[in-house]
Amino acid sequence: MEKWKEIWNAKKVNNEILSNSCLEAVFMELKRMDGNDTLTEKGGVTYSAFRKQYNSLVGYLQGDKDRVNRVFEAGCGSGPFLLLLELDGKQVGGLDYSASHIDTARKVLKSPIELYCEEAIDMQTDIKYDCVFTNSMFEYFPDYEYASKVLEKMFEKSMYSVAVLDVHDRVKEKAYTAYRRLIIHNYDKKYADLKKLFYEKEFFVDFASSHNMDIRITTSKLEGYWNRDFVFDVYLYKNN
Repeated sequence: MEKWKEIWNAKKVNNEILSNSCLEAVFMELKRMDGNDTLTEKGGVTYSAFRKQYNSLVGYLQGDKDRVNRVFEAGCGSGPFLLLLELDGKQVGGLDYSASHIDTARKVLKSPIELYCEEAIDMQTDIKYDCVFTNSMFEYFPDYEYASKVLEKMFEKSMYSVAVLDVHDRVKEKAYTAYRRLIIHNYDKKYADLKKLFYEKEFFVDFASSHNMDIRITTSKLEGYWNRDFVFDVYLYKNN
């Protein structure tokens, strides 16, 4: 985790772009900060694809509710999704373990409920939200015990739904590792051999069962991302 943190903290935002009145330009700069600068033979992910992923996320988080008003993101990075949520009238909050990312998020969010730099396992649960989600965070954890504790914190903080996006599929670990080394080798070798944590779907199914939650596991909704074939998304709903 420390090596990943070093990489994220080294990224610098272009403040001139952040002052741009064009939402697409600001969003894509925030996504670049969060890692959308990895080159592949397929090209980068487009703004349109991210918007489709966002719309899907909001729909799944809402579940059978007419509306959700308060949303928290664990591992929010520079806050691109929180920005969209805030512009859609939601009250938002977030945490990230990268201080530079949180500093950037503070520049673009107008009035977050809370926004702080902390490890996911130290997530504060006193302030509650309708929904708590994370995107591309669980693969950076050191082990399943850590992941279980973070999932428990997300459960405690949420009043209705919990979502874990971009979960690396244990069944596809070998294929992912081989492909990732192939496409990143000529981009930046510091990424090529960094370890990630892979999960079996049963990890989340068992959590849902033990916490009396409904669960829905879907394919990734992010079109055009090379990683899409190797991950899945998880949505959990409380039966209150």
